[in-house]
Amino acid sequence: VPTTFMRLFGHETMTVSARTVVHRAVRGMELVLVMDNTGSMSSGGKITAMKNAAKDLIDILYGNNETIPDFWVALVPYSASVNIGNGRSGWLTGYNPAAYGATAWKGCVEARDGALDRSDAPPAAGQYWRPYLYPSASDNVWPPINEAQSAGNNGTGPNLGCGPAITPLTPGKTAIKTAIDGMAAWSRGGTLTNLGLVWGWRTISPSWRGVWGGPTPAHLPLDYGTPLMDKVAIILTDGVNQFYDNPPAGPDGSDYTSYGRVGWGRLGTTSGSQATTEVNNRMAEVCESMKANGIIVYTITFQLTNTTTQDLFRACASSPDNYYNSPSNADLADAFREIGTELSQLRLAE
Repeated sequence: VPTTFMRLFGHETMTVSARTVVHRAVRGMELVLVMDNTGSMSSGGKITAMKNAAKDLIDILYGNNETIPDFWVALVPYSASVNIGNGRSGWLTGYNPAAYGATAWKGCVEARDGALDRSDAPPAAGQYWRPYLYPSASDNVWPPINEAQSAGNNGTGPNLGCGPAITPLTPGKTAIKTAIDGMAAWSRGGTLTNLGLVWGWRTISPSWRGVWGGPTPAHLPLDYGTPLMDKVAIILTDGVNQFYDNPPAGPDGSDYTSYGRVGWGRLGTTSGSQATTEVNNRMAEVCESMKANGIIVYTITFQLTNTTTQDLFRACASSPDNYYNSPSNADLADAFREIGTELSQLRLAE
């Protein structure tokens, strides 16, 4: 630039430079994957496709790191029940180990009564869970007991249909990928996505701070709205919410589930179709509660053509762009990669 005063000293011009600095802060995240582990996932390579896609997402988010500061992941497999882990019998009411015969309670629980089945209230007096206990009846005669996943619809025993346990918030890439690999398609009962979702909420709800133990430190989950922290849920299903009835038909209209049998009327009806409508309504209520607390929700329907369920999952997502309909295994892989990329970008705040 031309000079004025400096010309007296022989300096006709001087160079001026400017520099702009953009500070980037890496945001933290509490992420929960709520994944369908129902028996229908055994067809068409769906369970393998889901596990591979979920692991791809984890690889995108962690990169080559085993841990990332302030980054935590939980996994909630679900079917017609959710397994909280068999080391958590202190959360139960009415638990009788002898009722399980030659085996032991695996960790699945029934839904709490009333509005508590869609609440993030932690275990406390009057708010505990009844242990899952499939009765010995015409559709499940035990003993003998065969609780192997490979037994499929022919399995028997008090834990019939109970899948793998929740992995609460964990910092380690290897641990969460190992848990993903441990998922499998568990037959019987049906599909109760509302319960998978509410347990996903509980893994990242501050009401559960210090409750989970294990890999989750006592200061987690953090408060909603904590600066530079996000809470995210990804939920996937390949089927409609329903009460399955495996032949030979059991008593009271369906297999046993976390709501008992549909004929027990715990959802206010003994009709299977009306029970499905009620489950859908309860799932929608959980979705709204999560979003109202600032949780970012992604939803995925996988090889599913039912428009009612598609609409339910679309409305559950935080925005229409957060809903993915994946007609094929390849589409599912693309959906998880896109979500992983979005979450990676979200973690960088200018």
